[in-house]
Amino acid sequence: MAIRDSMRESAASYLQPGEPVQAVFGAQTASQWMVPLTGFFLFPLINSYRIVAVTPRRTVVLDAGKWGMKKARGVVGELPRSRSLGPGSGLWHVIPAGDEKLHVHKRFFKDLQTADAHTAALRPTMSLSGEWALPNDFSLGVMPGMAVDYSSQGRRQATGTFAVTLVSA
Repeated sequence: MAIRDSMRESAASYLQPGEPVQAVFGAQTASQWMVPLTGFFLFPLINSYRIVAVTPRRTVVLDAGKWGMKKARGVVGELPRSRSLGPGSGLWHVIPAGDEKLHVHKRFFKDLQTADAHTAALRPTMSLSGEWALPNDFSLGVMPGMAVDYSSQGRRQATGTFAVTLVSA
């Protein structure tokens, strides 16, 4: 069985009945740079693996133990569903999750993208438009807009757009 299928099946028992999984991916709590510092045999003492299951209502972080990320052993916490998890970049992407940081390997970046694609409808946005008729058969259109989202560091951020059109009839 593929690792994502194992994680999805294992996470299902910690979700509410009928709660579908939109995306699932694995993570670890310790930085990959700790392996050379602690050695391969001591690394499991400071690291824990996590399974992150993304549903339409919430993002659930599950404990998967010290040796692998296929079997969930319990719920560690939840993240707001409106929060963006990516985009992933480099070899490892860090997601703040409460008191710990989840380190996600690039093999799961497509799962981050899938999870974020499902949150697009949840991001608050606002756009206004106005159009004015000008002399000599010209028209002027203006459209400001803004959106509120969460950065990969978990901070709330606002972005804006502004468009102007000048059309000759």
